[in-house]
Amino acid sequence: MNQHISLLEPPPDLLAMQVIKQAIRSFFPLLQRGFSFGALVGCSIRELLCEQLGLDEAYVTQRISTIFLDGKPVDDIDTVLVRDGAVLSLSAAMPGLVGAAMRRGGAYAYLRNSITAGESGDCESQRPGLVQMKLFNMVMEELGPGFLRRGIIASVPELMDFFREQAPVFRAAIIKATLNGTPVAPDLLVSGRALYGQSIMLSVIEAGGN
Repeated sequence: MNQHISLLEPPPDLLAMQVIKQAIRSFFPLLQRGFSFGALVGCSIRELLCEQLGLDEAYVTQRISTIFLDGKPVDDIDTVLVRDGAVLSLSAAMPGLVGAAMRRGGAYAYLRNSITAGESGDCESQRPGLVQMKLFNMVMEELGPGFLRRGIIASVPELMDFFREQAPVFRAAIIKATLNGTPVAPDLLVSGRALYGQSIMLSVIEAGGN
């Protein structure tokens, strides 16, 4: 999924964690707040999701019914380009009239014509960059573990806050943690004393996962 992360300079430190299965959901707030990953930017949303991230076309078309790019709802994922630093939000169907209006290509999409993301104009040459992504509801449930397994770029200050917010049982759920291949004690990790810098690559797998 992060095939272009090696193009980022300097490459971020890698925090790899193995946790019990029940603890994976504890990391979902990070996915909702927003995480980053390396990608070739200047491509369409469909190209990013299907070709670079490897998501199934049917899943993107049928399941991800609401997409926001930089805060604007998107209808046509083939003509709107993803630029460096873009914020892409993905959601399954949301309830109510507001949810129906924000749905991609829905019957009520006309209600938000003035704020809909339009075609991006001239084509850009693709180049390495960073994209920020936010996942919500069932899309987060279904795609979240895969993103965590492959690795996300997280803000170190936000990650430290996240660890401090966890209940005491969280550290007991950490089976193993390494920072750039060096073992890190869960106590040091949860206290934030093992982390430094502004951003870090976080990879989380469940016990028994690959």
